[in-house]
Amino acid sequence: MKNNSTLNFYSYLIALSVLFFVPISAYSQDYNIHEIENNLTNKQTTLKQEKVNDRDAFYDLTFKMFPTYYFQNNELKNTYGKGAPLKLTFRDLKSVENLFDSTQNFSEVQLITIDLLNTNDLNSIIDLTQNNQPFQNLEYIFLRCNFNCNEQQINKFIKVNSNVRVFFTTEKGS
Repeated sequence: MKNNSTLNFYSYLIALSVLFFVPISAYSQDYNIHEIENNLTNKQTTLKQEKVNDRDAFYDLTFKMFPTYYFQNNELKNTYGKGAPLKLTFRDLKSVENLFDSTQNFSEVQLITIDLLNTNDLNSIIDLTQNNQPFQNLEYIFLRCNFNCNEQQINKFIKVNSNVRVFFTTEKGS
């Protein structure tokens, strides 16, 4: 009898632990991804605040599988899904040149992810404000720095229209 009550106690303890720790780990990603705040007018600032409170669409697009093109070493390395891509992922900065390839159809792209491998990558400037035709549905840019980066560096590095939200994170390899 005593063994049975001990087993029940430990089962209860494990179930309680799972309830407390699983939600915490699921939301811990929020704290490592930062959004760039641009100089906006009052009306745009209000709209921006509403968007900051609603990041679900960004997280869904970022962490779930949708049709995606993966570029590395300045070439298309892999594709996932069928149809026009909703996501473009660039594993290095030199592959970003593919953004401006007029032969590609990027009209459905909603998210562009760029991996920045070292601080020298921030010396370049990506300007998506000039030729926005291929990116009619672009909503998000996500920069993954493999080093410590900050908002000022990212603001100098990438230029986008006010309707595009820019996120960044630091992902140091172990």
